[in-house]
Amino acid sequence: MFEDRFIPGRHGKLLCGGLCALNNQELSKNLGDQKAMDIVNSGAQIVAAPCPGCLVQINDRLGADNAQIESIHPIELVARTYGE
Repeated sequence: MFEDRFIPGRHGKLLCGGLCALNNQELSKNLGDQKAMDIVNSGAQIVAAPCPGCLVQINDRLGADNAQIESIHPIELVARTYGE
């Protein structure tokens, strides 16, 4: 379904939002910056992440870079693909 358009993130498995952001703000910001840089460098127009905390952090860090990249939950991506 997404094989021709899917670009795995280099830091995809690193958590950067949620409890991480509450417990260690500096670490969370640094991880979020790494993810945002990877996303921007990938050329992607949309990034999908299943963790709501990560989505918040990714949105924040992409916004800090003025990146025009949309971040959504994977279910939203599937719904868009099937036109629902």
